Amino acid sequence: MAGWDPWWHRWLESVVAVAIVTVIVMALVMLSVAGFQSLKDDIATSEARQKKAIVASETQAMARPKELNHNTADLRAENRALSGKLDQMLECC
Repeated sequence: MAGWDPWWHRWLESVVAVAIVTVIVMALVMLSVAGFQSLKDDIATSEARQKKAIVASETQAMARPKELNHNTADLRAENRALSGKLDQMLECC
């Protein structure tokens, strides 16, 4: 039985070792690609969310000057009315 090798010696043969290393490398590459795709999807989702927020803030910012102009006109009308009342009160006394 001098020519008989234990079962674990077969794992040390170069063909088996190359096959095992190849399978491990392929698994790592596939996991890396899957992780990279997931990262790309996360970035795309984040960009879409940020673009939506920017568009919303720009729309809101463009609507504000109209509101401010409307409020300014109301304040001017109120100011004129109060000035008229004050003038009337000062003329009386």
